[in-house]
Amino acid sequence: MKKAATLLLLITIVLITVGCPPSHRKDKAKEDITFIYQAAGMITYKKVTITQDTVITANDRDESNEITTALEENSWKELMNELQKIDVNTLNELKAPSTGYTYDAALGATLTIKKDGVNYTSTMFDHGNPPQAIKGLVNSIIKASALEMR
Repeated sequence: MKKAATLLLLITIVLITVGCPPSHRKDKAKEDITFIYQAAGMITYKKVTITQDTVITANDRDESNEITTALEENSWKELMNELQKIDVNTLNELKAPSTGYTYDAALGATLTIKKDGVNYTSTMFDHGNPPQAIKGLVNSIIKASALEMR
């Protein structure tokens, strides 16, 4: 009887220590993903950095006047849904649908996704006209940050 009680106690301790499998802890654990959207021209500069719970927006190159706000949970879910549609390994191979940034007709923009310690950066594209493959994600980032499209 003591062996059964000891075994039961041991199993209970292991279950409490290990907890739920990772698939069940995913929502509670902070995900190691950061989105960085930058758009810049000769005069204008915009940068948005989004983590699971924070949005940081900068409107000047030295980033001295950053605005930090909380990210709503539904915005994070939207970003994660859009991220699932993208192959981050091909982000640097995307073709820009327009090239106004090359002659300052548009801000030149890039999207960087930091995932599990690895940076994936897109090719440059016009702010307001991203490649189709990342359009949903870029629009979700802009929406979450309240960044002006101009």
